[in-house]
Amino acid sequence: MIEPARIMRPHQRAFLRALDWAGERCLPAPSLHGPQRRILLLRLEQWGDLITTLPAAALLRSAWPQARLDLVVRPEYIAWSARFFPCDRVYALPGISPGRDDPGGNSWKIQVRDWVRQFCQIPRDYDLGLEFLGDPRNILLGRSRARQMAGFGWRGGGFLLGLDGARPTPPRDFIHSHLELCRRVINACGMQIPPGDPITKGFSRLRGSAQESSAAIKVPAVPPWVILAPAASERSRSWPVPYWRQLARMLLARGETILVTGTHKQAAEVAAIMPLEPGIYNMAGKTDLFQLAWLVARARLVIAPDTGILHLARALQTPSLGLYGPNDPAVTGYQLPRHGSLFHALPCSFCHRRNCPFTQDHGVCMQLLAPARVMDHAISLLHAENQAASAPA
Repeated sequence: MIEPARIMRPHQRAFLRALDWAGERCLPAPSLHGPQRRILLLRLEQWGDLITTLPAAALLRSAWPQARLDLVVRPEYIAWSARFFPCDRVYALPGISPGRDDPGGNSWKIQVRDWVRQFCQIPRDYDLGLEFLGDPRNILLGRSRARQMAGFGWRGGGFLLGLDGARPTPPRDFIHSHLELCRRVINACGMQIPPGDPITKGFSRLRGSAQESSAAIKVPAVPPWVILAPAASERSRSWPVPYWRQLARMLLARGETILVTGTHKQAAEVAAIMPLEPGIYNMAGKTDLFQLAWLVARARLVIAPDTGILHLARALQTPSLGLYGPNDPAVTGYQLPRHGSLFHALPCSFCHRRNCPFTQDHGVCMQLLAPARVMDHAISLLHAENQAASAPA
């Protein structure tokens, strides 16, 4: 069902409720049943979302070892997904920028043509489709390719789901909510939950790859280091530039070596945020996803806003500290002994907006997250890591 707090505008809530009400009466979805020989996973979001789905995919593979398990992702993640997901085939679906050219210079008409061509390559014979985001568009796409669907209908489209994995209360992080959805699917199909820890199993390939010398990248510093990833995909998630510089100075004063990371698209932004000085090394735009994992596996701590590198640190068991504002850290972050999440509570907290309505710059909630507070938590994580490293085996 829809979570009204996640949809800010009343007319959106009313429209989606009406759509689900009509859909449940006109197009009831078939309930899950029987063996699932062909399963399709839909993950058309960011890299961090893919990482959080690895344990769920491992659980499904354990439950149906003989099934055909396929995955749909964005084109830029197809090589990474093919290596780490226990899937038989990975399909790519490109994004579409309506009314404007994409970064490659293709018009939106060419984008639509490419999308249709790629979409038609996905078979229509799946027994089960799983959608993990709660996006009605992805649910509709899955139903066009699978006989049955399971997922989250909290943003609408729940009438298309044979199993609607309502968000748990209290909320849990993405990894556990995805696992809970898969467990419910397995039980609904009359199967037993496989033994073992799916989180360890799901992240095992990624952890092994991060230790391989083939993923190594030349770094003008000696590990371990502290990684700062200052760029965010949305303005409301970003932390003010002066705060990053102040935090870096405090870390340098403690004798830490700092690596600054970011994607190729974020390289110029990261260079403007964090100017180079002794002890700071800018690696933004110089690594691929495999090399970034190699760097994170050798870090003492990762500090970042709500971005994929936090999920990578969680997967690789590297201590991390997430800085949160518009998104709820109970859902997109972690509160574990080696992984912390910080936010400044406000009446408008967890609005999930891309742009803060109260300021044209960073979100108000992010501006109120003081560098001194972030440093205090960073010190506690570093101290715990030092104690763990010095403890007898």
